[in-house]
Amino acid sequence: MGRRRSQAEQCRRSLLSAERGLMPKRSAPLAVCLVFPNTYHTGMSNLAVHTLYGILNTRTDCLCERSFCDEHLLGSSLETGSPLGAFHVIAFSISFELDYPNVPKTLLAARVPLRATERNESHPLIIAGGPCMFSNPEPLADYIDACVIGEGEEAIGEVMTVVSKARENAFSRTATLRELSQIPGVYVPSLYNPVYSAKGELVGMENRNGSGLPITGRVVADLDEYPCASVLVTPNTEFANMFLVELGRGCRRNCRFCSACHIYLRRNRSLDSLKNRILSARGLSNTVGLVTSDLSDYPQRDELLAFLLNTGFGFSVSSVRADFITEDLLAGMQASGQRTLTLAPETASAKLRVLTGKRITAEALLSAVDLALNHSIINFRLYFMIGLPGEEDDDVEAIVELAKLVRLRMRRAAKRSRKMGRLTVCTAPFVPKPFTPLESVAFADAAVLSRRIKLLRRGLARVANTRLTLESPRMARLQCVFARGDRTVAALIEMIARGQSLAQAMREFGDKLKTYTDAQAESGCVRPWQSITPPAAQNNKGLRKD
Repeated sequence: MGRRRSQAEQCRRSLLSAERGLMPKRSAPLAVCLVFPNTYHTGMSNLAVHTLYGILNTRTDCLCERSFCDEHLLGSSLETGSPLGAFHVIAFSISFELDYPNVPKTLLAARVPLRATERNESHPLIIAGGPCMFSNPEPLADYIDACVIGEGEEAIGEVMTVVSKARENAFSRTATLRELSQIPGVYVPSLYNPVYSAKGELVGMENRNGSGLPITGRVVADLDEYPCASVLVTPNTEFANMFLVELGRGCRRNCRFCSACHIYLRRNRSLDSLKNRILSARGLSNTVGLVTSDLSDYPQRDELLAFLLNTGFGFSVSSVRADFITEDLLAGMQASGQRTLTLAPETASAKLRVLTGKRITAEALLSAVDLALNHSIINFRLYFMIGLPGEEDDDVEAIVELAKLVRLRMRRAAKRSRKMGRLTVCTAPFVPKPFTPLESVAFADAAVLSRRIKLLRRGLARVANTRLTLESPRMARLQCVFARGDRTVAALIEMIARGQSLAQAMREFGDKLKTYTDAQAESGCVRPWQSITPPAAQNNKGLRKD
């Protein structure tokens, strides 16, 4: 035990010593631990963690520390090593469905009762937010005292004000939760009981003194009022020593499979606010990561890129469409030392482009590759989906043929430059998500996915300098169950959290899995996520869009 504590302390000190930026206060009346249910490396690459950490630590009544799910950090805070059970509030920020088992795993490590109904006044309040919560909060509902539906910058302050008031006035836990339920966008699961048919299908939600359903997701009226950027810079992230800044939210492309298009309301931050935020990072980093669903959609993109280059900042781009790659963008990437271009055509056949709504043609992709090669960007990463509805073998073979065409252009460029790059083809099974037009389609059969994967492996094995990465079909199936599940899925989540093997847990859960992977609801049944409406569904009157 002593050796384990020593290793945990060493891990904490190593991570903290590498950080530069915000230093939280030492004490405050309300102690909050912000938990990202994945590794430090992944969590500190997430702007929600930075934003909430900054907001909470600017409050005079609140001290916020962080926790992650690395082996030596689980169940305690990073800053002081305090056990999570000692905090007044444990706040989860949840971005990925496959992180769900880490929520009860964290509570177990903190020795906090898993179910909200088992907790009393001596236990921390467990709240949760993030994209998964305003896509479908039901699979985790039994573990959470209160969920923030929608964007959290304004709501988190209102939640903390209520909690502080409740502590000052010695409110009971029940009274505190009722007060929280009065905050717009806050969903208190214990105030609603799911109603099931004799067949075990969800047919409704019984209201037990909660607000009317659906709960309307919060939308920040003016993004400029709440900067979303790195508050700490560290080499121990996906974007090592890079200052990240969000340009906007949502996406106007309306791809039929994509949650970002259908749960976020599309708006942009002003150019002046971005300039000010970037200049404030001068002492932290010389490289800026531009976080957006699509850089080509930012209306003042040219001015922003010129500002970065003129002020001596390099930049990296999180996402840009192949059909909007331009010379100025690539010149900036080249000047910043980037040698890899990431593109996400998602499909390679005309039929599936229509189905998905992502109509990036082979010609547009190859044109982007040619432009990039002309700017000494020689490595390419391409993202595709398999298992789409209506997909056939020739649709998957089209991925191989497109990869060959990209590889041919890379080889021609290498003859001139004498530098051969690497092509990476990243493939994942399609996972239908709530609130998208494809929310109700069935997850692909295991045998079909196996055949598609064999086609890709066989076809790309003969393409030199090309690497194929594949997301596990089993993990994708589990993601589908978590994405479309109801509260009964909590049992499966808990099995995995307690260390049961994934294969065994899924076997024990049995045919119930098909309820969520097939998504065939009978007349009179409801979708679990119908208890909420996401920000994208809100009236955008008065909101800054550009």
